[in-house]
Parts: sequence; C-alpha cells; structure tokens
Amino acid sequence: MNRKILFFKNKSFNISEINLKKKKIIKCLPIKRPLVFIFSESNINFLFFYISLLESDAVFFVLDNNTNQENLNKLIIKFNPNYLVIPQNSKIKINNNSSLKIINGYKIYLNNPQNIKLNKNLKLLLSTSGTTGPSKFVMLSKQNIEINTKQICKYLKIDHHDNVILNLPLHYSYGLSIFNTHFYKKSKIYLSNYSVLDKNFWKLSKKIGLSCFYGVPQNFDFIKRVNLSSLKLKKIKFMAVAGGKISTTTLRDMCNKAKKNSFNFFNMYGQTEASPRIGYSSFFDKKQNIEFISKAVEGGKLIVKNEKGRILKKVGSQGFLYYHGKNVMIGYAETQKDLFKNRKNNFLINTNDIAKIKKNNQYEVIGRSDKFIKINSKKINLNEVEIFLKKYVDIVACVENSNKINIFLEKKTISNINLKKKIADYTNLNQNTFNVIKLKKIPRTSNHKINYFKLKSLNTFS
Repeated sequence: MNRKILFFKNKSFNISEINLKKKKIIKCLPIKRPLVFIFSESNINFLFFYISLLESDAVFFVLDNNTNQENLNKLIIKFNPNYLVIPQNSKIKINNNSSLKIINGYKIYLNNPQNIKLNKNLKLLLSTSGTTGPSKFVMLSKQNIEINTKQICKYLKIDHHDNVILNLPLHYSYGLSIFNTHFYKKSKIYLSNYSVLDKNFWKLSKKIGLSCFYGVPQNFDFIKRVNLSSLKLKKIKFMAVAGGKISTTTLRDMCNKAKKNSFNFFNMYGQTEASPRIGYSSFFDKKQNIEFISKAVEGGKLIVKNEKGRILKKVGSQGFLYYHGKNVMIGYAETQKDLFKNRKNNFLINTNDIAKIKKNNQYEVIGRSDKFIKINSKKINLNEVEIFLKKYVDIVACVENSNKINIFLEKKTISNINLKKKIADYTNLNQNTFNVIKLKKIPRTSNHKINYFKLKSLNTFS
C-alpha cells in the first residue's frame, strides 16, 4: 500500500493516498448514480477523478478539454447530465455561474438535480474518433473495461515491475486503456506532457527505466529516424502501436530495432467499440506475420462476412471484418434516452473494416468500407491509393468529392514528381479525376488521426 505508483512532476502517490482522494471526490457527487461530464487533462487531477468515477456508482462521459463551446452546449442539451466537472483553468464556459465545489483542481457544477434513467450496466461513455463524421458516444460497461484490461495485460505480460509514461490523450480509448492496464497491475505510471519529439521525453524514459512504450503510427515514423541504442533504454520490454495503420516501411524498421535492441514489438488493432483492443500480432511470435492481425484478444473471435452476411473462411477471401467478445460495447448513444437502452448487439460488432483472410487464421485489414468508392463505375480503395502515394510523399490523405479524388498533401512534404500522372497510371483513371491540394498542415483529430470528415468539408481545389 505504501509503494508509489502514480507520478506527476515532483509528486507521487501510493494506493492509500489515491483512496483518500477517491473518498473525498465521491462525497462531492451526492446524487444517487449520477450522470457526469468530466473534461480530461493529462495531469494527476484528472486521474484522481477518473479512478473515483470508475469505482463509484456514477456513469460518466470523458470529454476532451478542448471541446468546442458550441458543440459542448449541444451535448449538454442532448444528455442533460447531473454534474459537469471542469478544470479550473479551462476556457469552457458554463451558464451556471456558481460551482458546487472546487476539489483537486476541478470545479464541480450541478447541472440537473433529477435522477436519470440509465442502463444498469452502463459505466463509461467515450466519443468515437470522429474522423469520418460527427462523433457518437460508445456505451461501455464496467465489465467491458475490466475484461479488456485483463485481456491486454495477458498478451502484453504487464506486471508491477513495469514503468510506463502516459503521453497519449486521456479522453482517447487507447490512452485510457494504457492507464487501465498498468493501474490494474500496479505498475509505475508517469504522466508527461512531453511529446516523443522532445528530448525531455527520452531523458525521462532513461531516468525511470522505461519498460513499456506505446505510440500511434505518427510516433513511430519519428522513432524510425532515431538510433534507439543511443537512448540507452536498457529496460525496455516492448513497444506497441495502435490508433491506425502503421506504414510497412516503418513497421519493418521497428522490427529491426526490436531485434537489435532485444525487445518485443506489438502491432495492435482495436476500436473504442471494443473497449478498445480487438487483436494483435507480436514480433517475437515467428508463427505470426507482424503486418496482419494474427490473434484476437483472449475470449474474442474475428469473423469475415460478405455483403449478404455469409461467413467467409477461404484463404484469400475478403469481406467485412466482425468481432465477437465480452469487451464489445452496449451500444451507441446520441441522446439521453439512449442511455437507458439495453444491449442488442449480442456482443458482436461490424468493425467497418475490409479484411482479407490470410494463412494460419490471420487477417489483413485492407481499408475502411467507407473508403471504397466508385469513380466512373470503377471501384477504388482510397486506402490503397494513399499507400501508393506514400512512396513519393510522407503525409497524404485522399477523399472523394463529386466523382473526383482530392489528394491532400502537406507543403513541407511535397515532391517534384507529377503525382497526378503517377496515380492516374496506377488506378487507370484520367488525370482530370484527381485534384492535388496543398495544405500547410493536414487536419487531425485530437486522437492524432487524419480528420477525413474535415477534409471532405473543404472546398479547396488546386
């Protein structure tokens, strides 16, 4: 109980100290089974609230502290939560001028004193990534979270000897799952606002004896250029990627680094709808191909179906990828009424990814179903178009607009190569089908994913 497990700047906390914080926070939310909006920050105060809400009888939304004020006002109308829990230094404005309580750097506002009808199993609501449209909220039960936490701990072999840095957003299911797993195993958890691009991140990693490193594909594109041996990460046990498809060249480079520096590398696949981990592949397992989903998490099952819903099993077949497991969400919520609805999905979800069945029960994700388009009656996979273009530019995003394909590039990555001709030859489409659009920066969601919804809304042409 006296062993310190949470670290932030010059402060550290053991389980006893965390439990004291938890009791004080729960006392500030007297309504029975309240519905709570809490806004996340990458600091210890948010984690105290997160732990408290998770272990109380509350149902809560974890929202991005940078949520647009107009969007927040709409969410408050749609869900009418009992409490709003907002960082003291937040720019968010609440019509109710008086907060009930200020505790641990957060203001607690009473928004609705009435009891709300809630599904008896509902615990946590997280926004979908919103890369292709306005966000819905994923309804997760405590059982969902606990099961997936144990599933992840098992295949990553996390234990109390591990040291990890939390540097991914904590309103993001990936970031929360890192905290959930390491807190469950009582690993040492360090909060940091340093980017992996910052040398201070690596100084901290060396100082604490970092054993587990997690990142999104963007992070590993940077690490590809770094000599890991020079960072002297002698205790590193594994690195893991999730949050999108990592490029083949970066993945191969990371496997080479893993071999050279004697650590494992995990290529992970998941969605918020699955709490969030679905499957993975491991560099150490020579029976697996690190580029594919080689295994579902324990107790889960991957299924490929065609457009008519028939299950496909033949190697080489491709179709919609489904996942079945006890970590699957209850459902989606768009208004308060949805929070009382019972599960209808029978623990099965369509990931909306298209997958090809490979040998040894492995699956290759070849693109999102919403990235398959038709141009002049020709079916095009925009995922494959992007992969092809990455031979010539580092950062690229493609969207369909009025029977044309807009190719967005960041100015700093632009090549002198005639991309229109290259992609026209590759797709066998006329060059006039493509618009090459140069942006200072391609917009991303708070989860670091390319914001395709925003790109589709742009009316910029080259």
